[in-house]
Amino acid sequence: IADTWLKQYELTQTELIVNRVVWSETKQYLIFPYFDDKNFLYGWQGRYFGDNVEHPKWIGHGNFKSAAMIWRPLTEPKDNSIIIVEDIISTIKIQRIYNSNCLFGSSIDYSKYITLYNKYKPKELVLWLDKDKRKESYQFCYNLNKLGLKCRVISTDLDPKFYSTEQLRRIIESETANTQTLL
Repeated sequence: IADTWLKQYELTQTELIVNRVVWSETKQYLIFPYFDDKNFLYGWQGRYFGDNVEHPKWIGHGNFKSAAMIWRPLTEPKDNSIIIVEDIISTIKIQRIYNSNCLFGSSIDYSKYITLYNKYKPKELVLWLDKDKRKESYQFCYNLNKLGLKCRVISTDLDPKFYSTEQLRRIIESETANTQTLL
């Protein structure tokens, strides 16, 4: 069941290995561990696939929600944006082409993003939340801009995890071009 669930998002075997995704037979969890840049485990999330309908779909332990770090940096952040998404699958898929960070939910911890911005000095932060959080996305972005952090929003019908890499690239490039022409 977990394998079928993962395949719908087109994650590669290499991405699963690099991100140390593992299966717990006893707990029926697909586990996503989170390590810092010094290889210290600071938390994990487990996606439950067992039979208990009352069990939460996701469970987590540790301080992973407050980690102000880029998910496996690709480029110098000062030359590029950091794209912030809600879930780990979207984070892994975005990371194929851009620096990314995961909210692990849909609310913004402003201190986390001030720290992230000061640590990496990105060109900008790009907030890409679910369509139903569009209004909140613009409010979060407005507040980050007021704090002096350059921020903009991408809004699509689907989560990033549902798009192919090429579709993600086109959406990001299109949104960037549209933003530049509006300025």
